[in-house]
Amino acid sequence: MRLHVIVGPARQLLSTCLLVVVAAGCGGTEAGQGSYFGAGTTTAPTTESAPESETESTSAQPPPTAASTESTSAAPTSAVPTTASPTGTPPPPSDELSEQGWVVGSVELRRSAFDSFEGDAQITNTADTERTALFAITLFVGEDLVASLIASVTAVPAGGTVTAPLIGFDPYVEGPYSIDLEVSFTT
Repeated sequence: MRLHVIVGPARQLLSTCLLVVVAAGCGGTEAGQGSYFGAGTTTAPTTESAPESETESTSAQPPPTAASTESTSAAPTSAVPTTASPTGTPPPPSDELSEQGWVVGSVELRRSAFDSFEGDAQITNTADTERTALFAITLFVGEDLVASLIASVTAVPAGGTVTAPLIGFDPYVEGPYSIDLEVSFTT
């Protein structure tokens, strides 16, 4: 069996097509929160710990003893948010993860049951009108691109913040991560 690896423009095209398919399948039941394939509403991350078997922390605090998520915020020490970079190399660090009037306040990453990336992102609409958007979040470990995740939000009010589920299909790789944000579509 031959395994083909998709790189460069082909990977970007595939990611964009996947974003369109996911956007068409989103049917949020609460303003600003997409529900993939009608599977219920999304909720904000809680402070409760998950099973001990699945995780490591990349936040500025010491790793919790029984957590199953990796969490980053707008100015972490080990996962650096950055602005979009079309070249596939990690962009230079910045203090804020934002683009086109959208700001990502925090990103929480987990290993899914399928050994791929999943998570949640707190996303704020800084525009003065209600908006909808599709996002691509790219993760780097050092100089290596390790994953692309997608998210969508619908009908986010001006100044509103929502929790958006992140979906990824790349094999899970432990951090720390540099994060690149791209707004693929916004209204």
